[in-house]
Amino acid sequence: MLLGQLAQWAGLATADRSLRRPTPAPYRQRLENWRNVQYHGALEVGGQQVMAVFDTGSFNLLVVSERCSECPKPPYDPDTSPTFRAAPNASRIVKHRFGSGPTESLRGYERVQIGPLVSPNQTFYQIVGHNISALNESGSFNAIV
Repeated sequence: MLLGQLAQWAGLATADRSLRRPTPAPYRQRLENWRNVQYHGALEVGGQQVMAVFDTGSFNLLVVSERCSECPKPPYDPDTSPTFRAAPNASRIVKHRFGSGPTESLRGYERVQIGPLVSPNQTFYQIVGHNISALNESGSFNAIV
């Protein structure tokens, strides 16, 4: 109540819907079932489409990068992205560990889009090295969300 009264006193209409952000329409991401082992779906990173496995234990976005010498057909190239920004400590390798193996990555910022939802300055990691056989063998995904 007090905040509402202060807002009215300051000339702000708290109940006015015009001050609220519109609620985005719900979006359902279509995921493909790969051999009943993993589910993956498309997203764009810097305008480049990648297929990501949606890992419930992950907290970061990792994308196989052109900078990974051992990765077959990397989908993401920061040099062709108009929205890529390197992190201040861009040359520092960050290690992530998954049940399927470790990765070595470089942190950066990028425009990420899933369907109509856009994050214009999303922190993400470019995979530059890994020991995850599924990234090389299955060919069904090249990013981890």
